[in-house]
Amino acid sequence: MKKTVRTAVLAVFLMILSACVIPVDFHPENRLVLSSDQEVLREAEVRIAALEYKCQFENYYKELYGEDFWDLEVKDGLDYETYVKEFFIYPELKTAMYLSELAKQEDVKVSAPEEERLKEASSAWYMKMTEDERSYTGAKEEDIYQLLHRYLLAEKMIEKLLEGKKTEISEEESRAVDFQVIRVSDRKLADELAERLSNGESFLTLASLYSENTRFSYSAAKGELAEELEEVVFSMKENEISPVIPSQDHYYLIRMVNTRNTLLSINQQENQLARKRFEAWKSVYDSWVSEGTIRRNEEVWQGIRLKCEGDYAYHSLFDFFAQ
Repeated sequence: MKKTVRTAVLAVFLMILSACVIPVDFHPENRLVLSSDQEVLREAEVRIAALEYKCQFENYYKELYGEDFWDLEVKDGLDYETYVKEFFIYPELKTAMYLSELAKQEDVKVSAPEEERLKEASSAWYMKMTEDERSYTGAKEEDIYQLLHRYLLAEKMIEKLLEGKKTEISEEESRAVDFQVIRVSDRKLADELAERLSNGESFLTLASLYSENTRFSYSAAKGELAEELEEVVFSMKENEISPVIPSQDHYYLIRMVNTRNTLLSINQQENQLARKRFEAWKSVYDSWVSEGTIRRNEEVWQGIRLKCEGDYAYHSLFDFFAQ
């Protein structure tokens, strides 16, 4: 399915903004997680947001950093699981609560035809869920519907807030690249492979023989790699091979295949546009957060884990809504 700029903007904002609504006839096990004076967010919706992040991070970082990447330290002693929950999911949910209040104040509404689309998308996504995903989220179709309803309100509210504002994205900001990777745990082996590569041996041959990854080819945009890897990758020329790069208790050798993946760069440009548009009104949100109080049920919040085994397959809610 070809995404429009509008759809791409919605997708990124809603990754940033997630969702919450006042519950109506919620199943009794759907416990309260976050609340403010006017809004509440319950466990099923939080778990749907967590599932999206769980699947996205696992799709990429398991191959790059290994099966136990959730336990790796990211920054300031935080492992990946805690980092994603506290610096991605939690801020997004707070933002959703803000947008909900603001939408009510501005009388932002969803039209009847849009309501039908939401119902169809909710049903389609629920039917696509695996048994493990249903067990993980505890979600029913009405939870998914409520979440998507908030997504659409978020887009409408953001468009209203940003009326008349313009942003620009440079080519470098939007650049995505294709590259190959060898990852090993032993520095001596990494140095030996670097020397063999400098002597003209095939990168992919050595990768197949020695790399701890089962996948050797990757594509990435700026902001998607660990800082130490990104600094090298986005400074490389086509066909260039990097020196040994230490990162997260592993050693990497990288071969640049394509310094600009056109399709991914276009998608990245749309994503960066969404983020810049987000920043254009963030000061309003920060003011609201500083004045308001968000209460968090720590027992339920800590029980929502990203590191857990099962049959989880990423099916973006946004794609179902955009169909």
